[in-house]
Amino acid sequence: MEMTVCNSGLKVITKEQGLTEYRAHRITYNVCPEQYPKLFVWVYKHEGKKLKVTSHLRLLPSVVANRKCLHMSSYVE
Repeated sequence: MEMTVCNSGLKVITKEQGLTEYRAHRITYNVCPEQYPKLFVWVYKHEGKKLKVTSHLRLLPSVVANRKCLHMSSYVE
């Protein structure tokens, strides 16, 4: 899994699903817990008829990568 923080939100590439884009205005909550500095968790509100809400988490390779996610979260909340 590869995750990229961009101006529009998050881009995640997986072997099973390929590219998935999580738009910043649809990320309703995100957190980087202090006790787990490499963990990034976000809640996403999908569009469409069902409007389901899903939670996602990612174990990041470094604390520096997590700081980039925190920087993105300042625009989301």
